[in-house]
Amino acid sequence: MSPHKPAVFAMLVSAAFLGVTAPLPVAAADGPDGIVGVWTCDGEPGPFKVMKTFAAEGTMMELDNITFQESPTVGVWQRTDPLHYFLVARQFAFNPDGSWAGTYFYSQPLVMDPSRTAMTGTFHAQFVDPSGNSSDAGNGSVSCVRMTFAG
Repeated sequence: MSPHKPAVFAMLVSAAFLGVTAPLPVAAADGPDGIVGVWTCDGEPGPFKVMKTFAAEGTMMELDNITFQESPTVGVWQRTDPLHYFLVARQFAFNPDGSWAGTYFYSQPLVMDPSRTAMTGTFHAQFVDPSGNSSDAGNGSVSCVRMTFAG
């Protein structure tokens, strides 16, 4: 074995280790007090409850209590201003027999308050059935608070 091979091997192992253990960067458009985290929201019309989880890489997952005939909502977000964000998301809907009924498409501007512990927003929903027919599914609003660790 060449005397240089162990050194090269050690560098490769170190680089691989750093690549696996290095923390993911926060989304380029979000700072440490941005939208990343878990938010509990009240929504209208309904009323309904929502838990939104915003990840640093710009993804979002949401659970709601509207109906058991829907999937979780998934989407992507981006920061548009220091306290303003925009979310686009999708959610599958199912018929009572479990067959796919279609997909809801949501657009949602969100505004965080200066304390960065609460935010409000509106949303618009479109529904597209399996044949591709689109219909307006309405508008609404949400009011959210950041979930904190209470131990």
